[in-house]
Amino acid sequence: MDVIQNSEKRALAPVGRGRGTLPGHGAGLRLWLFAAPLLLMLLFTGYFLVHAMTGAAPAPDWVYATGFGVPLFVAVACLAIQRLALRSRRRRLRSHEYMLCPGCEYPLPVGAASGLCPECGRPFERGEVITTWKNARM
Repeated sequence: MDVIQNSEKRALAPVGRGRGTLPGHGAGLRLWLFAAPLLLMLLFTGYFLVHAMTGAAPAPDWVYATGFGVPLFVAVACLAIQRLALRSRRRRLRSHEYMLCPGCEYPLPVGAASGLCPECGRPFERGEVITTWKNARM
């Protein structure tokens, strides 16, 4: 009996990376969407510093604009897209009274105290599902 209860508790745990992340979604992709353009800017900075230290002729203005402007624009666009996606997710959670499956985000029956997700078959308990989503960092 204890084995069944332990496996059910593991099934109820959020799928994300540790406490505070979105259930079902790792934070790694969001981090890379924002960090990649900034890393590209650092790469261009290093190139321009080496270029300046060797005494070579300065690069044309369009190179500086491309090297810093494009990655900065991409980073800001990624932040805006993330904010819109989180706002949409929060709105969806509130409309379903926080009763979305932590594994597949399928709407669960609002009045049910416990059961299985109709989409993925994951067991759920109302209190734990609500707590999982309210503790998610969004």
